[in-house]
Amino acid sequence: MDEATPTFDTQDERRSRALTVWPQKWTWRILFVVLALLLIALAVVWMSREQIAGNIIDDALAQNELEASYEIESIGAQQQVIRNLVIGDADAPDFAAERVVVDIAYTLGSPEIGRVELQAPRLYGAVRDGTLSFGALDPLIYSESDEPPGLPALNLAVVDGRARIDSDYGVVAAKLDGEGPLDSGFAGRLALTAPGIGSDDC
Repeated sequence: MDEATPTFDTQDERRSRALTVWPQKWTWRILFVVLALLLIALAVVWMSREQIAGNIIDDALAQNELEASYEIESIGAQQQVIRNLVIGDADAPDFAAERVVVDIAYTLGSPEIGRVELQAPRLYGAVRDGTLSFGALDPLIYSESDEPPGLPALNLAVVDGRARIDSDYGVVAAKLDGEGPLDSGFAGRLALTAPGIGSDDC
């Protein structure tokens, strides 16, 4: 056959070439669609991250029967920061903290609260008729449970923690700095002072 003579593909050859090109073309289209869906999903999650963070914190407070108010300072995938946390009456809180840094632990289920850092927390209590009370925190502290007595398995850090306990005999004040699991391994420094505490007999 002369080299200048044009050749024409047979019908079978055209069908074979079309079958070869089609999977390649649609593979890229499918990958593009999947990638676009992932980007949309990530965008939705990012835009609603504040609500997700609020849900995690609100669920933790509700689980412990605590009514609280707070402001969200920042939201990240691994860490959330809230400020001006107040538990109890806003005018006379039972607990307050300037900032709370919450690390989020991701498991096979829902995200959970991991390490918690309390910055400048303030705890207020009172002893009346021999009973120690921390107001809104009492349901958490004195709740009945089938679990053996002990502290919760919470990795906690306290920075410049202060406490004040009023009693019929005077005021007891405390300062605490420390870090570690509450149920095993918490280490810190505690200072107590009770100026003028006593009674007519002592």
